[in-house]
Amino acid sequence: MSEAVKIIFQSVTHIMRELQIYCLSGFLIILNIWLLDFSYYHDAIFYSVSDTPYFTLLIIITSYILGNISMGVFVCIMHKKEANYRFFNPPPPDEKLLHVLYNINPQVYKYFLERYSVLIEMRFNMSAAFSINFLINATVMFFNFHNPNDQWQIIASLILYPVFAFSLYKLSIVTEGDYKSKINSIISEPPQKNG
Repeated sequence: MSEAVKIIFQSVTHIMRELQIYCLSGFLIILNIWLLDFSYYHDAIFYSVSDTPYFTLLIIITSYILGNISMGVFVCIMHKKEANYRFFNPPPPDEKLLHVLYNINPQVYKYFLERYSVLIEMRFNMSAAFSINFLINATVMFFNFHNPNDQWQIIASLILYPVFAFSLYKLSIVTEGDYKSKINSIISEPPQKNG
């Protein structure tokens, strides 16, 4: 029975990690689409979609897909050149160190360092979502500039989205640095003996 509970817990943990990394950033893109819908189309898209059956499930699935797409597009843009990649991304921790750390203390590895890994990916992906939202809004505003509707929300998003994207990207790099220093500090400390 305890083995079944353990398997269920691991499955739920994996699903929650996927939701945190991908669905959150995908939902930011959906919110931006609703902002455009409100600004230019008087909520026509929202009202037509919100009446569909299983609306919440549709939003979750769409968020997950958009989160994966935004991360893929952002990785292609940011990692276009090897020099650009090295400038923006410090090298990842040595895989051998992760194995050593797991052998020293599996619980710390599973719960503490895995949290860092999720935070890095979540912040990176949220930065991607804000960057893509900026590109979408700039394109829509360019083609609808003659539209007499009130566009202050779109103008505000064009100012704020790059700030959010850069801040979250920088925060993901800082978190990755903390992640590496935690790995090194745990490995350098002698293992604690119980008793």
